[in-house]
Amino acid sequence: MIKYIMKYNFDHEPTLFSNLIIDFELLEDPPFYVLISNDNNKCFLGYIEGFAEFISCRVVSRVFEINDVLKNSDVYNLEKEKEIREISVGDFTSIELNIRSLKEALEVSRIIVSNKNDFLFRGQANKEWKIESSLFRKGYDKNKEALLYSEIRHINHSQFNSEDFNQLSSDMQHYGIPTRLVDWTGNIFNAIYFACVSGSEDLSKDGIVFVMDCPEILDEDSETYKDIQSFLKYRYGYKDDVDAIFPILSKIYESDKKYKFLKIRLSNERIKRQNGYFSICFEASEDEAYGFLKYMLNEYLKRNNSNVPDQHLDKVVDIIKIPLDASVMDRICQQVEGYNAIATEHPIDLAGLKEALDRFRGIKPFDHIMNDIQKHDQHIKIIIPSTYKKDMTNELDKIGINSSTIYPDLEGMTKYIREKYSN
Repeated sequence: MIKYIMKYNFDHEPTLFSNLIIDFELLEDPPFYVLISNDNNKCFLGYIEGFAEFISCRVVSRVFEINDVLKNSDVYNLEKEKEIREISVGDFTSIELNIRSLKEALEVSRIIVSNKNDFLFRGQANKEWKIESSLFRKGYDKNKEALLYSEIRHINHSQFNSEDFNQLSSDMQHYGIPTRLVDWTGNIFNAIYFACVSGSEDLSKDGIVFVMDCPEILDEDSETYKDIQSFLKYRYGYKDDVDAIFPILSKIYESDKKYKFLKIRLSNERIKRQNGYFSICFEASEDEAYGFLKYMLNEYLKRNNSNVPDQHLDKVVDIIKIPLDASVMDRICQQVEGYNAIATEHPIDLAGLKEALDRFRGIKPFDHIMNDIQKHDQHIKIIIPSTYKKDMTNELDKIGINSSTIYPDLEGMTKYIREKYSN
């Protein structure tokens, strides 16, 4: 998203959406994002665009301390006038934009849409809140998911009879039942609605819209989507087959990201109206990580040493422990060396085993932290000051976004009436 950092002199601290005329030659044609700095201390996010013979920089953030944005600002020589340098995706933390009206929101939307990226949006009534699912918001009870699912099955309502556990979870989520899913939308104005409309206790807080660049959104035909179904099925109480969660764990352990974004079939009117998407985060207990580690070692041994009797391979697997440290690896190697010393043929490849064990060292328990989305995926935060929430809610109403359209049922209609005639 952000391509360059520029050194440029501006006399007065710029305001949101003001324009600066750029009077020197660029390395490429607009539009694109840049970080603009007029000294070694401050910078802002700019959107470079052209009109007629002029090149304009539109200000789309507040002014930042540059050290809050760049991880290693000292590597950039900002002393040189008119310098343009490439910066990588990882060279900034997050950008905040403050908006006060739908006009400014439209401007942000236009800028975002002009990019080729796939963006999702999430509105929250309090900018201090983490990104968390309803199931984990007040502490996680490992039995709660299974109890909720058992109750859903007992009720036996037609809305909750899907065998697709991703679909089932999304339906539960949209009817207020706690799940590990987090709601997102493909419509920035829906997200602004959620950031502005909340209980009275949150109207005094600044709202926030997360604008998340999502390079991979899974659909129901992908293998990973099906692996997530198995993970949810296990978490909903099918505990006899822990192997069911190993396919998704194998993909999660390969990445720093412990979450996925999902596109789920639009099975109810709420999801359709809200243009709904979801994110899901994973976790692995010590027993689950240990089971997966044994599974991976066993699969490796039997795949690469198919001629070795199973009882000898099982003895190797039985030694494995978490954490897989040097002492455990040494004991495994000693076991293999003992077997190889008496094997008349087909010894175990010790060098290959050592390489595999080294790869498996990263298999360990990990926690469910949905908020890590902010660490790994490029994003912008749109801040809606509390004093403008009511005005923006009224503006949204005029363009047809309100509780009765977001929630197209009796509950949504009554919610809309309460909000419209509240003080």
